[in-house]
Amino acid sequence: DWTLHLVGGCSEGGRAYLDQVRSAASDYPVELHVNASGEELESLYARASIYWHASGYGEDARRHPDRLEHFGISTVEAMSAGAVPVVIGLAGQRETVRHGVDGFHFRTLDGLCALTRSLIRDPALLRHMSATASHRANRYSTEAFGVQLHDLVERVASPTVERVAPTGASGSPTG
Repeated sequence: DWTLHLVGGCSEGGRAYLDQVRSAASDYPVELHVNASGEELESLYARASIYWHASGYGEDARRHPDRLEHFGISTVEAMSAGAVPVVIGLAGQRETVRHGVDGFHFRTLDGLCALTRSLIRDPALLRHMSATASHRANRYSTEAFGVQLHDLVERVASPTVERVAPTGASGSPTG
């Protein structure tokens, strides 16, 4: 009773690959959402139980750090809708998703499958992690950012904060 929804953008240069994906998925419960609108994406997140993200899978992080997800805004959006993330355990995803708390990290395809099966086979775990994922996403909300920014400005601007000028190698103020 599960369907995999693959969502992503595709330029004209990627059409041949998209056709390969369509062909490979044709006999399975897979739906492709190519160049989905924001509305469609929001609707998919709202219906999702589990969210996969694998940007950087198979990449050498030292040679190509640009190929990894640096933060994971789409992961946070899915979490805010209650989807449990099962994400590659690299780069920003490791900080956004706490393994075993509000989602899972994987390193191999076997790991992705095993973690996904554990959520499918244990509805109570899926419900619990859905709630914690949704709560965790609040940390990245506009409101939370506003509070954090306000607190930071207050600390910097407060007259009670003792300020020490940075010093250079000679011990004299640098700035």
